[in-house]
Amino acid sequence: MTDFKIKNNIYFFDYILEDFKSILILSLILAGVTSIFSHYLWILITLVVIVILLVVYREDFVLFGLIVAIFTLVGQVDTTIRTIIHIATVFGLSCVFLQKYGFHLSTYPKVPSPVVKFFILFYSAIILSLIFSEHRFIGLEFTLWFTIFLFIAYMFYALIDSDRIVRLYIFSLIS
Repeated sequence: MTDFKIKNNIYFFDYILEDFKSILILSLILAGVTSIFSHYLWILITLVVIVILLVVYREDFVLFGLIVAIFTLVGQVDTTIRTIIHIATVFGLSCVFLQKYGFHLSTYPKVPSPVVKFFILFYSAIILSLIFSEHRFIGLEFTLWFTIFLFIAYMFYALIDSDRIVRLYIFSLIS
C-alpha cells in the first residue's frame, strides 16, 4: 500500500478524515439550525442572501436597499410598520452619510444657490400660510414631513460622487 504524504508527514487519509470531521460537525450544526427555523426557513434564507450581498456589494447594496425600502415597502404595509420603515431608512441613510462625511460641516457638499433661494421662498410661504390658517397642526405636520423629505433628498444628493452612483440610483428606482 502506498502512503500519500501531503506536508510535514501528514498522510492524505488522515487529512481527509480530519476535514470530514469538521464537515460533519458543520452539517450537524446547519441541520440543527434549519430544524429549529423550519417554519421560518424563508426568513433565514433571505437573511443569508442579504448578508452575502452586503459583504459583496457593501455601500452600493445598502443604498439600493434604502431606496427600495423608501419607495416600495411603504406603500404595501400598515401605517405603524410604515413609520418604523421610514425611521429605519432615515437612520440607515444617516449612518451611510455620516460614515462618508462625519460631523465636519465644511466637508458637506453645498446645495446650489438657486435651490437654496427657492426653499427660502417656499418656507416663507409655508410660514405665512401657517400664520393665517385655521388648521395649523396639519400645516406643521406637512412642514415636518417635507423637511424630513428634504434631508433625505440632500443625503442622497451628497452621496453622489460618480456616474456609478447615479446609475445605481436609477437602477434602484426602476427595480
